Amino acid sequence: MSILFSAGEVGSFNAIFKCFEVLQNKRDCYFHFTELSKKNCSPDSLLEIDLSSPLLEIKRFLKSKNIDTLLYSVNLFSNETRQLAGICKKLDIKLLHVLDYWNGYIERLRVGNEIIFPHIYLVPDRKAFTEAIAEGIPEDIIIISGNPAFSDKLNIYQELKSSSVFKPTPKKIAFIAEPILQDQGDESAETFRGYSEQSVLSLFSESLESIDAPAVDIIPHPRQDLPTLKSFLSNLGNDSFKLRQNISITKSFHEYQGIVGMSSSVLYEAWLFGLPTLSIQPNLRNPSLKIAMQRKGICLVLNQDHALHEITQWLSTLTSNPNIHTVKFEELNRHVGSIKIIESLLSLPDNI
Repeated sequence: MSILFSAGEVGSFNAIFKCFEVLQNKRDCYFHFTELSKKNCSPDSLLEIDLSSPLLEIKRFLKSKNIDTLLYSVNLFSNETRQLAGICKKLDIKLLHVLDYWNGYIERLRVGNEIIFPHIYLVPDRKAFTEAIAEGIPEDIIIISGNPAFSDKLNIYQELKSSSVFKPTPKKIAFIAEPILQDQGDESAETFRGYSEQSVLSLFSESLESIDAPAVDIIPHPRQDLPTLKSFLSNLGNDSFKLRQNISITKSFHEYQGIVGMSSSVLYEAWLFGLPTLSIQPNLRNPSLKIAMQRKGICLVLNQDHALHEITQWLSTLTSNPNIHTVKFEELNRHVGSIKIIESLLSLPDNI
């Protein structure tokens, strides 16, 4: 039998693509056609599915490929993948959902007015397990598996450590950009976060005025509108800020004293590596984005009135070396084993 993979957004795609790479050597695997899968998968492994076709027609097509499992990950904007999950549920195809982040636990499963529960809901850690139950995910379908997107992070850390490159450039920080206005809209939108990328960058820039400012590399998101970001940085006029493109940020962590951002998964990765991490989210309206960053070792700035003081205080605590002793080895090891856990679940009987 065959496995169909589906994810349409970068974080979601990363959560399952490493599984695809491993499992395609052991079982017939197909990836639902999206721009991301087109760029990363061989043409013969791609399936173009017209989701507007009659259900019987889709059933015949999937049956011709012997699809018995959908392994998918859904971001809040992954409408096609959600729709596909709803169709597969109707066709009695086993659903395994991989959670890629700590928010929107049940909203990810919404198709129209219906919640499509998978047979197995895979979460990265105990924190996500507890929060998913609190949001209404049935406990009996949740399994703590780690996240395949982070399955190589321990190796990366060990390689950096063993090569003695984990010595950051003095007074250098990375700011992790996110296309917030593009994704959540401005003040007029119901989904507005309470801040924008531009407002946070302006606030961070202002905080640097009262100290001996470090150099700041701005790391764009893969979906970033680069001309707009470049124009904003140019108008901001902070000489400390420099846009840095086309790097693997995890493999470049060793260059930085600290990592700054809003609610990106990169901040979580920095926390895993034990790096000083700052999440700036003033006037936040969406509590789940706060919850994602609530970890011992992440400085979380939420109050607009106190933001400048809290940011400058965090900057003043940075030392010439990252806090290596706070590396989260337990979490890193859990992620390392995530693909094996998922592979074992694919062998479960159909009546899970």
